Amino acid sequence: MKKRTVVIGVFVVVAVIAAINMSKNASPSDSTPGAGQGDSIATTLDEAGYEGEVADWLDKLTDEQQAELDIAYEAASKAGYTGSQEEWIAAEVRAHLDSRGDVVVTLPDGGEFTVRMDAADGASDTGAKSGEAADSDGASGTADDAGGKQDETSDNAGKSDTQDDQTKKDADEQDDSADDDKPALSEPSEESASERKSSDEKSDATDGKEDASSEHHKSDASSMPTVKVGSVEAKPGEKRVAVPTSIENNPGILGMTLTVSYDESALTLVDSENGEAFHGILNMTHSRTYGSGCQFSWDGLDLSKKDVKDGDILVLYFDVSDDASGASSLVPRMNGSAVDANLDEVSVVIENGSVVVK
Repeated sequence: MKKRTVVIGVFVVVAVIAAINMSKNASPSDSTPGAGQGDSIATTLDEAGYEGEVADWLDKLTDEQQAELDIAYEAASKAGYTGSQEEWIAAEVRAHLDSRGDVVVTLPDGGEFTVRMDAADGASDTGAKSGEAADSDGASGTADDAGGKQDETSDNAGKSDTQDDQTKKDADEQDDSADDDKPALSEPSEESASERKSSDEKSDATDGKEDASSEHHKSDASSMPTVKVGSVEAKPGEKRVAVPTSIENNPGILGMTLTVSYDESALTLVDSENGEAFHGILNMTHSRTYGSGCQFSWDGLDLSKKDVKDGDILVLYFDVSDDASGASSLVPRMNGSAVDANLDEVSVVIENGSVVVK
């Protein structure tokens, strides 16, 4: 009995020592709740060779990316964070460089977006300064030429005065015969008129091509596949507010993944369903749990011409918090690229939506 008690005591001591060592070896980041992956944005920009201020770089974000930052900051503020958005970004938002050298930003709520780095910043300024230098040199040379001509004119002024009388005399003698010697004004030749007409026709044709090109570009922009989250009105505390997400100019999408972010302090996603444009054609799956950053994916095996149509592809159902007010943005984002029936990538325009609480 005594021997068993000693053995148990040894095991207890060993366990306590092991626990103390594990506590000492634990890194501070392991105990930081919600810590993102990567470094701060400032550190990542330094690594990327960016020489400007973080605030200037943030100004280059797209409206969608800025909206995601705003939503995450609002959620943090309502959860008790009291610092400014700049302080929150410096302390909570993480970033790292991808294989192409672009900055991948990770938000505390798990949202993520990539910002492409522009290595050509400042090139236009350099070109402008070079042009200014060239203009300055040209102006200096022109001034020198003008000075030389002025001196030459001054030297010849005296000679001109002595020749005025003789010139006047010669002019008087020629007045009588000048009228007889003047040639008749020639009429415009048929060839010159023809050339002008041809030139005018070419100019009109060029203008027509430019107008047609402009209309073509407008047509291209308006015919782009577009996924649009709807905007609806709701009341504080309202349940199961339906927000449709639709597609326009569907080229025949066979696969696509969409992420939707929103302010969780104002809205709670409670349900979703496949839209009529994809229902029975593409299978829809979503993240295991609903929340901001929830993913919705569609895929199918094949697609016929009659299956391709515009309309709603997703309906989201939200509960509105009792103290919600104003507009809460719904920010969709494509994960990867959409593909068509040939598995070719399809570029899709994304438009935000909102729930306006009144």
